[in-house]
Amino acid sequence: MSRLQLANEERDEATARAKHMEMSLKLLENINPEENDMTLQELLNRINSADTGIAIQKNGAITVDRIYKTKECKKRITAEEMNAVIEERDAALSQVEIFLPLELIRPLD
Repeated sequence: MSRLQLANEERDEATARAKHMEMSLKLLENINPEENDMTLQELLNRINSADTGIAIQKNGAITVDRIYKTKECKKRITAEEMNAVIEERDAALSQVEIFLPLELIRPLD
């Protein structure tokens, strides 16, 4: 009996995940390309000039999403730049270690 209950729970979870994925896909399909090209100021103007609460909520959600994506993009770019700097530093250190004795690179304690 417990196997049947477990199977039913797994089925319900899988169905819920599938519905969630379908809803996410529908949201992605409904993306308006002109909204992707708008500046933050234009989005704020749309919120300011919206007539209904639904329009304010929709434009507000777009604005918040744009801010979130921008922050994530900046974080990713910063991390990539830091990794490049660290790799350059490590490469330079390895070249210096080849040509100079270790005592000259790192001072004695």
